[in-house]
Amino acid sequence: MSNSMGKALYSMRLRLALVCVVTTGVLLCIMAAVLLRISENQMGLQSDAAFRNSANSIVYRLQSSRIIDDAWLSQIEAGGNLVVHIEDNTCPILFRGSWRPETDRSRLVSLAHEKAQSDYLFDVKKRPYSVLVTDEVTFDIRGEHGELYKVFISLIPKDEGWQSLTLLKDLEKDNQTRFLLRVSFFAVIFASLVLLMIFSLLFSKRATSQVEEANKKHVEFIAAASHELRAPLTVVKASVSEAAKEQSPAQTKKYQAIADREIRRMARLIDELLLLANADAQKLTLTSGTVDFDTILTELYENYEVIAKNKNQHLTLSLPDNALPIIAGDKQRLAQAFTAMLDNAVSYAPENGHISIEAKKSRRALSILISDDGPGIPDSEKARVFERFKRADSAHADKDHYGLGLSVAKEIIEMHNGKIAVSSSPSGGAQFTVRFLAVIK
Repeated sequence: MSNSMGKALYSMRLRLALVCVVTTGVLLCIMAAVLLRISENQMGLQSDAAFRNSANSIVYRLQSSRIIDDAWLSQIEAGGNLVVHIEDNTCPILFRGSWRPETDRSRLVSLAHEKAQSDYLFDVKKRPYSVLVTDEVTFDIRGEHGELYKVFISLIPKDEGWQSLTLLKDLEKDNQTRFLLRVSFFAVIFASLVLLMIFSLLFSKRATSQVEEANKKHVEFIAAASHELRAPLTVVKASVSEAAKEQSPAQTKKYQAIADREIRRMARLIDELLLLANADAQKLTLTSGTVDFDTILTELYENYEVIAKNKNQHLTLSLPDNALPIIAGDKQRLAQAFTAMLDNAVSYAPENGHISIEAKKSRRALSILISDDGPGIPDSEKARVFERFKRADSAHADKDHYGLGLSVAKEIIEMHNGKIAVSSSPSGGAQFTVRFLAVIK
């Protein structure tokens, strides 16, 4: 693969990963923001409810009892981070509290009373109008050091005057909890984005791997085709040059024959290249008709019987007693496919070797097997045997084979809805199996 193509693919991967991260990240952030907002609201509601429950509990205790236990107030304060201040007819009860807030307790109470008086016209020193209903107000204040408190003040009428409750809650703990919640959310989002980026890079690499592999095969294909065409062209050029120099008609005829042979080789290669190119572009057309495999396989056997005999090879044809099924397809193209497979077997089978053509049929399928006892194909190469310009054993490949025949055969078989596979024959050589499922009885 060229450097420019490699850079383009790398840039494409980054862009795909970035688009995936940005798109998904935006949605993730929106969802996280909504969930965070909901969580904070829920936490605020729970905190307000707990604060209100504590206030109601103290008010009810003041209404129903003349005696307030310091231990109980201390428990109330410690459980809710509260400051409790109670006055009976404007006289504070003696309660030191269970903890020490950042701003002095008496100063906090004064600040609360001042804000209630100035902002809400709520005077804790003034007797309530109603003797049955408590007056109350709720608001927020800040202490002398900037800390935030929630304030609840209530006036509770009594038979002999009134009592006032000033309850403050330190909200710093709630703010810390809210801060930790936000940090947790942002940490999860950040970790999710990192994982998403890693996944996006891996996904984009996987998504472009087929493009990269296709480009690699394309480059290899062009290089191999150029090499295969260059060799016969060199021979033709040299033969024509020598024929022009020769005075002897016999020598001239010899060089013309060489040039003619190489031109036929190039024509065959170009035909196969065109077939594969048309198949890739889905422009390869088939002549519609019916295919009689008894005829195709018999003619195939007869065509190669002499060739195998000249190489001291034993070629056999095995057909069922009953006629083979007939399928719809292009007879010439299928004959070309089986010729490529048999030609491969004859080329690789050794002298005195055995080559067999066998047909099997079942109720729903027709299988055709072409086997030889040649060197076979290593397991590591079987998956690539149908690749273009791929030779299983270059040391045994003759000049008439370009490594395209099996690729052509595969394209033709698959266009007929068939399947082709390679395995080891019982004798250790190669065995090609073609299977058709769509059979016309």
